[in-house]
Amino acid sequence: MEYQNRYVAFLDVLGFKNLVNGSKDAPSYKVVRYFEAARECILKINRIASKEHIGSIVISDSVILTIEKPVDKSQSLKNLRELCIAIGIFQQDMAKEDIWIRGAIACGKTSFSNDPIQIVGPAYIKAYQLEESLANYPRVIIDTDIINILGFDSSKKFTDAINRKGSGAPPVNWGSTVVFDWFDRQDQILIKQDTPLFIDYMRNLIERNNFEEIKTIVSNIKNNLYGNSSVYQKHKWTVDYLHSLYYQEGYPYNPLAEKQLSEKSHSEIINTIRNL
Repeated sequence: MEYQNRYVAFLDVLGFKNLVNGSKDAPSYKVVRYFEAARECILKINRIASKEHIGSIVISDSVILTIEKPVDKSQSLKNLRELCIAIGIFQQDMAKEDIWIRGAIACGKTSFSNDPIQIVGPAYIKAYQLEESLANYPRVIIDTDIINILGFDSSKKFTDAINRKGSGAPPVNWGSTVVFDWFDRQDQILIKQDTPLFIDYMRNLIERNNFEEIKTIVSNIKNNLYGNSSVYQKHKWTVDYLHSLYYQEGYPYNPLAEKQLSEKSHSEIINTIRNL
């Protein structure tokens, strides 16, 4: 067993305990579906060439995703970007199944093995601790130490770099942002900036006009908002996050966007989330 520098994401299913305790004789359909969907999504991620080196472990309601952190800064940033996109794909796929993911990414010494399946090390422990203490909503945060580790002196410079802002490079199997951009239309953001970095896992659905998928997710959010008072704030955060994305994308203030709203059905979605 040897340590190497790796990025480690510790992900957790919100409300999993209630799902398990709600069915005494056998695992509920939703619990079974979670394991099926998690397995399907991880296989899908590993079939993407740029993400085939992402390792994974699923233990009950916990999912661990990890990738090597190379010495070279540009390659290290690229690997982190690929891990973040993989997590975003996972979050999206689970949200469509009404399974909500929170978690954290840390970086550091880690020993990881697929055979036998095991992971140990300071980065794994830190990712777990950050998930427990700071990832209070359906979001995956990134340890702020990574900003310094990769040689950046501000969250803005890090965000611009990982999002490839201004590079002119077309998005590959994702959208324009990987990490949420707090500096875009700041006056339109409805969520509190209590952490500088989290994965922007829904924006590409808006950019690609994936109406049916957004509607499914919004319907799932609505069911959770008014189904259990104890999780209201967590899912209200998701509503405000999605609403903020629409504002940042220029809906419904841009006249051209208004035209697109009527043509492409975003208005129905916006009106729904406004009233949640």
